[in-house]
Amino acid sequence: MYSDDPPPYSSIYEQPHIITDGSTELRDEPPAFPDETLNPTARQFTELRDEPPASTVQTLDPVDRQLESAQESHGSDRNGSDRIALDSLYEPSQSTHDFPRFINDSPETASDWPQLTDGPSIYRIGSSNLQRPLVNIAYVRAHLGLLDAFKKLRVVIEHNEGLRFPPLTANLTQSQRWCWFVHLAVDRFHKWADIMHNADSLHIWDIDFVPPLDVLMVWHAYMLNPIWYAEDCERVPTMRKFQVLGDKFLPTMGLGDIFQRKPWPRLASFWLARMHTPFDPIAAAATTTHCSIECSTCLASIEVAYLTTTGTGYAQHSFSEPCPTCNHTITKESLGLNKFVKDIIAGLGVASAEIPTPVVYLAYVFTHTSNTPANTSSGTLHTQVNSSDTSGAAKSKMNLLRSAIFRRQGANTNDDWRRAIQQRLGHSIQNVARICIGLKAEAMPRLNRTLSAYTDGRPFSVDLVGAVIRQGSFIDKMYEFGWTDPTFFQDEDETIVLEHVIARYHAFLDLISTSGTLLYVPTLDIDLVWHTHQLMAKQYSTDCRSYVGRYIDHDDKIEENYLNESLEATGRAWEVGTSSSPMA
Repeated sequence: MYSDDPPPYSSIYEQPHIITDGSTELRDEPPAFPDETLNPTARQFTELRDEPPASTVQTLDPVDRQLESAQESHGSDRNGSDRIALDSLYEPSQSTHDFPRFINDSPETASDWPQLTDGPSIYRIGSSNLQRPLVNIAYVRAHLGLLDAFKKLRVVIEHNEGLRFPPLTANLTQSQRWCWFVHLAVDRFHKWADIMHNADSLHIWDIDFVPPLDVLMVWHAYMLNPIWYAEDCERVPTMRKFQVLGDKFLPTMGLGDIFQRKPWPRLASFWLARMHTPFDPIAAAATTTHCSIECSTCLASIEVAYLTTTGTGYAQHSFSEPCPTCNHTITKESLGLNKFVKDIIAGLGVASAEIPTPVVYLAYVFTHTSNTPANTSSGTLHTQVNSSDTSGAAKSKMNLLRSAIFRRQGANTNDDWRRAIQQRLGHSIQNVARICIGLKAEAMPRLNRTLSAYTDGRPFSVDLVGAVIRQGSFIDKMYEFGWTDPTFFQDEDETIVLEHVIARYHAFLDLISTSGTLLYVPTLDIDLVWHTHQLMAKQYSTDCRSYVGRYIDHDDKIEENYLNESLEATGRAWEVGTSSSPMA
């Protein structure tokens, strides 16, 4: 970064999370609501906050400098059509009259959003001049409110005061306890996704199934890996309904303060009946000690503990469990390899040839009746320039199948074939890259990207536990600036800050549109709006391709040396493109 840049203009991108022993500061503010209105999670957070209220909120100097030159022009906003019928399920905690109704309308046709008073009259991205911003103030506010709820939830879990969690959690550090809880949240998201997949219609979302805070937290982190998320919504059966559900994420946040929201009894009862776990995430965590996994060799279903005294539980770093059926030692690596091999051989029928011809795979890719690509490997289908790169996906699969490691070699069934491949690879996903070292140089980056999606046995291409934990760093920074405080942007002068940040985000997109290869890194304020845009799912994809010319991915695991180079390149390009100081 630049030496004169203050904290809000540093990059959010950091190294992957490493669990350390530490503490989390509690916010200096009094309870905003009486205890009798709280759900169990919110009550725990209120009991933790016993310090006197803070007297001041730090002002961001760079933003102040920008406000001095704010343009005195007016813009219009986007709107949507129909409000999701959720108010019969939740007791809203605050007025939501100023929240945009829905999100599917394009920026050219919507009209009912709250007015921007100090934003530019034109938002330029490449050759396009937009009269309305792609991201609205109401959505940014709602997103900040959600981040505030995530922060409060993490504080409650880390401090573990009177929560009646399983006894082994008492011996964990705060960071380890949060990691354990996130594992539970990811599994709850998985169960919820399965139920949504099997629902006859998405009417279930409107009437009976807005998920609890921990599930929203996982979904939020998932969507902030936009290319992986978009690909999984096409490739993974469990996620296909999310092609529609993704557009309902942000409107869901418009229901008010999510942290203190209480579900109506019928929603809580519905969740308990379908999920077999309490709706409230803390109540659920207090009663959850085991999960069900599939043996990576014999495919038997077994129950494993999340935590053990030896550190080998499913939510711990050294997970290891012997299968009682076949005695194979199950690890996260073996689970990831099993998922990978299943994807590799899926759609390939029994053939006598040494190198099977994936005729079924090709038929599924191009002529599958539901028009959704089947039997493809993670990271091979959705690219920045092609939302359904079936040709590239087929080539990636064939490149691997040409290796002797993956040949059928006399296996009578696909199950025998799967086990043979796993044995040749030593039951470790890490060995795949080693045996594929002979692939063409241009194929290796795509292979490495593919392999990064196979870290465990869950169907998702993103390590959702790691994704949630990494988001904690960004949330902490928003919290430290005071931006997650529900009252921070209520005054008109403070609203101008968001108007200016939204304008800066459009300038950032304009910068990206000028380069097809460079990685540009946003400042924190721009990154907030970028995250909000990604939570628009399909609309984000449409906007990227319409105005930038390609899909813009978001990677929170960039290596530090590459990140520093990108920061310097971004600052230089910003100064040239905007005639202003670097990223200011």
